[in-house]
Amino acid sequence: ADALAADFHATLARSFPAVAHLRGAASEEAAEPALGALRDTLAALQSTVDALVELVYHVDAWTAEARGHSVGQDPQQALKHVGGLVDMYQTELLAKREALADLTCEEIGLDEFAERWQNCREIEEGKKQTMDELADLL
Repeated sequence: ADALAADFHATLARSFPAVAHLRGAASEEAAEPALGALRDTLAALQSTVDALVELVYHVDAWTAEARGHSVGQDPQQALKHVGGLVDMYQTELLAKREALADLTCEEIGLDEFAERWQNCREIEEGKKQTMDELADLL
């Protein structure tokens, strides 16, 4: 799950040059290659989120199997962890889709788009909430 999360961030980071190109584009024609790259990024991010969802099914099947728990392996905790990641990354993907839609509909400018595209607020908020929950347990 953590490798898929890292892949999400790496895929997003590879799209940052397209955002810079979009900012420098003088016309809609010049902006189209960058917009295409951003759409391709959304498709790649969707694939990563789909893989996370698939992982939930694998973890769920693992928790359903009758096997003894070895040290450090709590199936319910694993399911909660992966499920939490899915929620965070699906929400972040939706935020990226909305940012691109808002830009193409001219509801936001390039500066706001770049800020929304390059920051992962939904993921950071999810991580903070997870840390807060862990702190409450301790």
